[in-house]
Amino acid sequence: MKNVSSDHEKSSKVLVCGFSVGQMEKNWFQRQLSSAEMSWNYDHSIPSEYAAAVAASAYAVHGLEETSMENLRKARGDLEASRDKLKSKTVDLIPVLSRRSSYKETEASARATRESWYSPPSIAQKQMRYTNSTEAKANAWEKAQMENIRKRHDTTKSSILEWENEKKSRAKLSLERKKAEIEQRKAGNNEHYRIKMARIERIAAGARAQAEERKRNEELAVKEKAKRIRSGQVANVGCFFCF
Repeated sequence: MKNVSSDHEKSSKVLVCGFSVGQMEKNWFQRQLSSAEMSWNYDHSIPSEYAAAVAASAYAVHGLEETSMENLRKARGDLEASRDKLKSKTVDLIPVLSRRSSYKETEASARATRESWYSPPSIAQKQMRYTNSTEAKANAWEKAQMENIRKRHDTTKSSILEWENEKKSRAKLSLERKKAEIEQRKAGNNEHYRIKMARIERIAAGARAQAEERKRNEELAVKEKAKRIRSGQVANVGCFFCF
């Protein structure tokens, strides 16, 4: 098959080259024939054999040209037929190649996925996993510590509030107790004062009564003695006030 294609290519090249050379020779011979005819018309001294030779050469060139053109058309037809067959085979082969390419891509993707699943981790992946693990541990530790601090702070605030409320309650109770004691003491003091004042008043009243009684008695005694003196019953007046 390769030899036939090579021979076909060589024949095409020869035909093309032959056509080019024949065309050039035909043109040259036509120019020579025209020049010879023109010269013959003006100069009848040129022999007729020369003109016949030129005409024969031109006819030979024309025949060669016709043969070359026929071969060229045949070669061109064969080339177009081969090209159509190749194009048809290419069109028929495209879906197959597409399916093969798609299958290969799918297989490559599946292989890459399996390798990513089962392949051992690289150093960078290990470092990343270690970093992520360390970061997660640090975050968990920080979160736990912050939660402990919050709980201790809440407990401290609760203790302070409880102590404050207890102290305020005790202070209020003490104040109320003192107020009650003061009121009770005040009431007792008032009663004691009333009793004392009443006693003082009684003593004073008794003393005043005794003084009045003594005054009346003394006045009666004076009046009685003065009466006796007037009646002459008492001789010594100077001793009247001697008791």
